[in-house]
Amino acid sequence: MDKSSFSLHALPQINIRGKKRPGRGYGSGKGGHTSGRGQKGQKSRRTIPWSFEGGAIPLSRRLPFLRGKGRLNVLGQKPEVINVGQLESLPAGTKVSLELLIQKGWVSAQKTKSAGVKVLGRGKLTKKLSIDEMVVSAPARAKIEKAGGEIKSGLRAEAFGSKAQARRGQGIKEEKIKVEEAVKETKKVKTVKMVGMAEIVKEKKTTEKATEKKAKPRAKTIKKSSKPAKNRLLK
Repeated sequence: MDKSSFSLHALPQINIRGKKRPGRGYGSGKGGHTSGRGQKGQKSRRTIPWSFEGGAIPLSRRLPFLRGKGRLNVLGQKPEVINVGQLESLPAGTKVSLELLIQKGWVSAQKTKSAGVKVLGRGKLTKKLSIDEMVVSAPARAKIEKAGGEIKSGLRAEAFGSKAQARRGQGIKEEKIKVEEAVKETKKVKTVKMVGMAEIVKEKKTTEKATEKKAKPRAKTIKKSSKPAKNRLLK
């Protein structure tokens, strides 16, 4: 280094002052007896969390629970989204696949592997394209088919965002069908039981009537004369 160009403000920075560590001795900048926290009290003894509200019920416990079947869907992975307007820049007759979208940089490779891609219907589409291995919404499907394109995946917007979610939805549908069948079977069993009970009651009634007829003695029948009582007394 030239002595002529040497100056104090141009010297390289060698030492960097570190953060103060209270309670680590007098040389730390905040050592000694109370270490800058003051004498006694809650704040001098421990760090208080941001959610602490002085002993009252915190906000996290005051809020109502989120209930229902889809309460954990928010935590699940959402698919990568691409609109029909972006696909307009592609040449006509191209096969739109996940590899092509990753190559173009429109979607991330990591998210597509886990959650897949969903095509939405925002924008205009005039070119004939073939969509493969993607979930397609109803408006996007209408625009692609209107332009003369085709969708090979066969997935609709009603299906879930990812393959795992789709499998889960299929499982739920199967469970519903099983439950409905079980309910029908129970109804059939109940009707059969009711019919059987009615028949048993009828049989009981008939048997009781028959026993009553056998048990009752025959009443003596008095023959009534055709002549009146007065004539009989005169004779």
